[in-house]
Amino acid sequence: MKKLVLSLSVFASLYGMAQSSETVTLGSGYAQQAWYSLETGNTTLADLSEYHLAFQSSAMGTAIRFNSAIATLYKVSEDTTQFSTLNLTDNSTWESFVDSDTSWSQGAFNLDNDGMFDIGWGDYDMTTHHVNGDQVYVIELGNGDLYKVLISNLISGVYTVRIATADNSIDTYVTIDKSNYATKSLVYLDVVNQNVLDREPAADAWDFLFTKYTDNTINYGVTGVLQNGEVEIAQYDGVTPATHTQDGSVAYNTEINTIGYDWKSFNGTGYVVVDDRVYYVKDVMGNYWKVIFTGTSGSSTGEFSFTKEKIGSAHTEKMDLALFKVYPNPVQEALNIVLDTEQAGVVNIVNAQGLLVLSNTVNAGFTQKSLDVSQLESGAYFVQIQLDNGRVYTQQIIK
Repeated sequence: MKKLVLSLSVFASLYGMAQSSETVTLGSGYAQQAWYSLETGNTTLADLSEYHLAFQSSAMGTAIRFNSAIATLYKVSEDTTQFSTLNLTDNSTWESFVDSDTSWSQGAFNLDNDGMFDIGWGDYDMTTHHVNGDQVYVIELGNGDLYKVLISNLISGVYTVRIATADNSIDTYVTIDKSNYATKSLVYLDVVNQNVLDREPAADAWDFLFTKYTDNTINYGVTGVLQNGEVEIAQYDGVTPATHTQDGSVAYNTEINTIGYDWKSFNGTGYVVVDDRVYYVKDVMGNYWKVIFTGTSGSSTGEFSFTKEKIGSAHTEKMDLALFKVYPNPVQEALNIVLDTEQAGVVNIVNAQGLLVLSNTVNAGFTQKSLDVSQLESGAYFVQIQLDNGRVYTQQIIK
């Protein structure tokens, strides 16, 4: 059978997993976006100004996001029959929207909803399973040009978008088939040129997006780091980053702005990085990293500097361990271990410094064990199953 196996390398020093220094550059004025992979170190760049809308491309996704760094989005009418005759001279009743900065699934077009089957830009039909658009939007570009947008529908995985200029000299439809972008998180649309754009790497090939976005709390444009929806991050503050080890006291977070922009601040002459913060990152592959941000040039060159250190890895292989469960977690006194394995071996408990603190034998077949951990100090530990064939499987626990 196939299974994801986590080999957490608290033993990083034993295996020589080294820290490396990385730099991602967005260019002057943060003109580009950058998708970055912790595992490969690859950076994919694309011009920030080349798109206006971004559509969730997963099979069940209905989120539509908006590029608030280059334009403003307004909802102007709930009467789609007025699309061609809208009065665009009176904007006093227009309501503006920006993307959620905590979830990829809540775009600016999804936020104005009032019911279970209302997804913002349209309503879900339980009978046909179609989403039918019921909102007319206006996009105002930086130069003042206006474009009307109606997400007409989403049918069988295909978005149909109506786009028109203010004077209706352009009034056209664009279709976006999500199945053509199934490996991506988002597919993009340039409203001005009515072009569908494939801009980003595969969803499983990046962890961080360096970009401009709008912070919802202050409703202000910022530049920072958003994480892949499959990435989890634990942020520790008030620590010495270089020597800090994860102790499990901070939970992993899936909000996409966990890193965000507040790891840096402007002091009047330049940017200062928070020097007592460290991030522990579970990447899209299941690997674990220690990440410390070390500097930024600001908008002059758009450089972001950080160090990364791999502290745990995941790999897929043919399993001879059908079941490996530990509970409760966190644990106070008795740790229960349930195994089903084709091989005999030993169960070891190792502390965060890589030192063996408990050990017991494991028989082949189905096994239940209860280990007394009441004398262990509080902190993070690793339960390690080492089988006679040399394979090792690890799970983290918190005491």
